[in-house]
Amino acid sequence: MLLEVLTVLIVLGVCFCIVVLMKKATRIKVDTISAGSAAKENQTAEIKIKGRSFSDTTIDMNNFINMLVCGSSMKYENIEDGDVVMVERCGNVSVLKPHSSIISVENRDKAEKIKHKLRKYIGVFEDTGEIQNFVQSNSLDVQIFQDCYEKRKSSIEELIQMNKKIIVSETNIESANFQKHYSFHSVDSIEGFVKHAIPSRYVEVIKKY
Repeated sequence: MLLEVLTVLIVLGVCFCIVVLMKKATRIKVDTISAGSAAKENQTAEIKIKGRSFSDTTIDMNNFINMLVCGSSMKYENIEDGDVVMVERCGNVSVLKPHSSIISVENRDKAEKIKHKLRKYIGVFEDTGEIQNFVQSNSLDVQIFQDCYEKRKSSIEELIQMNKKIIVSETNIESANFQKHYSFHSVDSIEGFVKHAIPSRYVEVIKKY
């Protein structure tokens, strides 16, 4: 009888340890990713996943780059402020779907504090002579594209001279009634694409810094 009691207590103790470890495992440190204005003060956050029922599929978060979304520019793509995006690394743009894939781009603009930007992937061009055809084939807003291109023209041409392919991505400007905005980055700045997103209701932000 005593042996049985001890066995039950040991089992209960093990179960208790497992529960505690599981709860601790959901508390993680992540980078933030800008979805909207680039003027984000915090680059890192400590979060806790409050539930495991956000998906019917078992997902190992360790297989992804996990980032806390700051901003609402991707709300039309069902990614909201406070969500956690799980980014799968990709070494080739051929796996991305134009006008569909949501990508993480490494921010290389030293004038901005943020590390990562969340964008919708549009496509790639390699030469300024391709731009007109690129705009037409992707049904982009011509005036907005031209305005965005002119602001970044010198840096785009510099990248092309370095034999860099240029990715075009899309976001929305929150302060301008979510007007479309096109961004230009070198292909090697793509960190990956969003494979899963954990809704903000399952995410507890413990602190940002």
